[in-house]
Amino acid sequence: MRIQFYSPVSLGFVLIALLILVALFILFIPFLIIGVLGYAFVNLGFTWQQAFLLLVITFLGSFVNIPVKTWEKVPVRMVDTTSLGFGQIYRVPRMTTKSTLAVNLGGAVIPVCVSLYLIYTSIAVAGYSVALLSLTGLLIVSLIVNRSARPVEGLGIAIPFFIPPAVAFITAVALSILFLQEPSAGAATIAYVSGCMGTLAGADLMRLNEVKRLGAPMASIGGAGTFDGIFLSGLIAAFLL
Repeated sequence: MRIQFYSPVSLGFVLIALLILVALFILFIPFLIIGVLGYAFVNLGFTWQQAFLLLVITFLGSFVNIPVKTWEKVPVRMVDTTSLGFGQIYRVPRMTTKSTLAVNLGGAVIPVCVSLYLIYTSIAVAGYSVALLSLTGLLIVSLIVNRSARPVEGLGIAIPFFIPPAVAFITAVALSILFLQEPSAGAATIAYVSGCMGTLAGADLMRLNEVKRLGAPMASIGGAGTFDGIFLSGLIAAFLL
């Protein structure tokens, strides 16, 4: 006698249920990301209101580039897209013979302000030890990032997004264990400052002399090419607490 099994649930019902679950998951992702990022900033010493404001300014500020210098009559690369490898593709707009150097609000101005605030609070709480280690980490990360960054014609300076947070994490953990009596008290500040400001210094500031010859319509300090690395450095740093 053959035993037969009959499912009380039809295939159509299963497919509809799966589609609903996928839709709910997709809708839930933004709230999950906001919660994780908010928690990260709260761990750095901010209130939830301040953390939410920082997130909004950072995301919206990533679209704001503040011009600081313009080069006229430079050869601008006329391409639609450029691939940097490591799965990253950046779109390069079509322009003619003007190249602008700018500072990104969300990728440069905000991280620098947060870094200065963290250094100030660390000095007030624990003296100059964390601040000095943060500057040491900044130097280490900037040198490694500088070696990893590459000039991309039509875009500017770019770096694989995973290098700054990884180097900042390892540097912060090593420095805090070696030189702090309570490593967890200063590791997050060291990682944030060294990761964010080290990326800006190593990838953008130390290679400014290369920007003009790349023919980028707009080369943004802390913008396309380095924003991901800076943002992830700050995120990972917060979870060191």
